[in-house]
Amino acid sequence: MLRSKDLEVIFQLRERQLRKLFFSRLGERAKPYEVTAAVSLALEHRSVADFTSETLGLQVGLTWTEKDSLNLTHIACIDRSREWLKETKAARRRKKDAARKRRKRAQSAKPPSLSPRARAVISAVTETTSMSALIRKFDEHEAFVDPDGVFLAPAAMRVAMSRTLTELSRAGLLASQTRPTDRGLLERLVSPVPDVRTQFGYA
Repeated sequence: MLRSKDLEVIFQLRERQLRKLFFSRLGERAKPYEVTAAVSLALEHRSVADFTSETLGLQVGLTWTEKDSLNLTHIACIDRSREWLKETKAARRRKKDAARKRRKRAQSAKPPSLSPRARAVISAVTETTSMSALIRKFDEHEAFVDPDGVFLAPAAMRVAMSRTLTELSRAGLLASQTRPTDRGLLERLVSPVPDVRTQFGYA
């Protein structure tokens, strides 16, 4: 059983939320005295003891859209059940907790250890790019040479680039996908992952 002092605090909180509601409903041109009159009418003949969120929500016809957008936590809406509201609140809490855990993991994550080839390629991929385009771009790059310092032959270059892109995808720095070409073949495309690149200094 709530004490009279606690009931009075809740009453005042709901009164403030009513003002927010009526300011929203009346629009930007609403006069303070108009809002005050609307709030007074909603509270008329109501004692603190019977001033529940359900009775108030029913009296003012509060919808879920209004309740959610205005964050009216102490007035019940008329178009959603208690069970639905409880599950929605729990789902949002789970989503918020999951996002917080992801941020925490990201903050504690260490930068991936990349090969020289991967470091060279990641700096060049700033937008969605095909593997063929990257092969042409790095055809005579110092990172793509054999043990004798000779630039890789076409077949070896394709294998090396494929392995490099797989390394970057596994590190979370690139998103990889394939698409069919006009010749009926599959072409590999890679896209940067901006948040991860920025976090580890590869932006």
